Amino acid sequence: PLNDILQENRGLVATKPGEASIKFKLFGLIPVKDMEVDVIPRIELIPGGHAIGILLKTEGVTVVGFSPVIDEAGKEHMPGQDGGLETGDIIQKVNGIPVSTDEETAKLIHQAGKKKKPVILNVQRGNKQLTMKITPILCKDTKRFRIGVYIRDSAAGVGTLTFYDPATQVYGALGHVIADVEVNRHIAQGEGRIVDASI
Repeated sequence: PLNDILQENRGLVATKPGEASIKFKLFGLIPVKDMEVDVIPRIELIPGGHAIGILLKTEGVTVVGFSPVIDEAGKEHMPGQDGGLETGDIIQKVNGIPVSTDEETAKLIHQAGKKKKPVILNVQRGNKQLTMKITPILCKDTKRFRIGVYIRDSAAGVGTLTFYDPATQVYGALGHVIADVEVNRHIAQGEGRIVDASI
């Protein structure tokens, strides 16, 4: 019976976008099922398959490593690591101010250190939201207050263009989640763009 229903309705063609009601009948006589369907406009896509460069600007800044801060007495400190930060953490706010670049993050940390105040970091770790208080140390070499972490605010890579819609300029690329191999996690949401690439 299912094959009969499919065969009976295989030739249906929508005439215009909107909502439509379809009645399934067995042998064209016996009502079997009613179904409401959404009819979308016909679209034409240009298939891809070639390489593209992908540039991503993530939300917040990602901790990718640690480095000791050497104070003016020559003593090494690891404020970020000792304060609870881990590789892969995403710093979203510094003292309540959202950050999206490594420059503004470093600036806010330095400003707090000059005032001899700790920095309050709002951190995303996986699905958890954490708050950390870390005291910056004045670096002997740079003369700036630092917390001893390497951070990154963007990522880049190469992928494959799947399709392109010339009417809306919407495109599909890749077929999987974009991952950061350096910190072994998925890339956080953010903005980005694609560029020409040659392999």
